[in-house]
Parts: sequence; C-alpha cells; structure tokens
Amino acid sequence: MAGRTFECVAFNTTAYSYLPHWRPAYSIEETVERIAGYGYDAVELAACRPHALPEATSEREHTELVQTVEDAGMTVASVCSHFRRWG
Repeated sequence: MAGRTFECVAFNTTAYSYLPHWRPAYSIEETVERIAGYGYDAVELAACRPHALPEATSEREHTELVQTVEDAGMTVASVCSHFRRWG
C-alpha cells in the first residue's frame, strides 16, 4: 500500500453493537463519541440494531444521527449492511 493516500480513516460501529455477543451494546451516540475520541475521521455505520437499522430508524432519528456525527467532527464513510437469518 506504499504510495497510496486515503481520503479518511473510518471505524465500523459493529464493534460497539451487540455483535459479537459477548460485548455490551452502546448507543449510537456513545459509539460515535468513542470513535471520534480515538481520532478517526469517519464512521462506517452498521445497518443493524441497535445502531442504524434502516427499517427501525425514523426520519427524526436519522437527522439526529447525522447531527451527532457532524458534532463529533466526523463524516459517514459508508453504511455496512449485515446478513440476516431467514426462517
């Protein structure tokens, strides 16, 4: 990777969600604060509970999440989908 430059360095919120199951789940607000505190430029939102599951996030919650990320001085690099168990 020598000679490559990156726009930003992001961290995925999954590490602070219920996955893996042996870890406590943190709110998305606390998760964003922790990630910003480590010096990351951006956050990759995990599209799962308890963070940013699209079908469980209202328009108001979405707006608040964007504001939380901006207030922390970061951007959203991407949204990571997760596999779901069917059946």
